[in-house]
Amino acid sequence: IPVADVRLIHRLTSRTNLDFYFHRTTQESSFTNNRAFDEKLVQGSGNYLFNQKLRGRAGTAFIRREFENEAATGRVLVQRRDIIGRAFVGLDYIFRPWLIMNLDYRYDRSNSNISIFDYTNNQLTVGMTMPL
Repeated sequence: IPVADVRLIHRLTSRTNLDFYFHRTTQESSFTNNRAFDEKLVQGSGNYLFNQKLRGRAGTAFIRREFENEAATGRVLVQRRDIIGRAFVGLDYIFRPWLIMNLDYRYDRSNSNISIFDYTNNQLTVGMTMPL
C-alpha cells in the first residue's frame, strides 16, 4: 500500500493561516485476524492570532479506515470499514517563546459497517508545548 503525506499551508492574512493536510498510511490493527488497516485522512484547519499572546485554532477531518482481511463476526465474514468525522477547536496562550499552554476540544464520530465499533468521543485536553 503506498504511503503519502502532503501538507499545504497558506498564509491568508498576517494573522491567519490555513492548513490542508492529506495522509495515507498502513497501521497495525488489534482487531481479530486483521493485521493492518489502510488509513486515509483529509484535514482542513486554520489558526488566527488574536494578539501576541493568544492564538485560536479550528478544523475538521475525514478519516477512512479499510481493514485488510475479512473478519468473522459470529457466522458472517465481513470486510470492516470505518469512517470517522472529526471537528476540533483550541486556544493557545503563549507565556514565553518556549512555553505555550493549550486548551483543546475534539469531537469524533465513528461509523463502522460493524455496529459495535460505532462511537462518539468528546475530548477536552489541557496541555503544554515547549518548542525548541
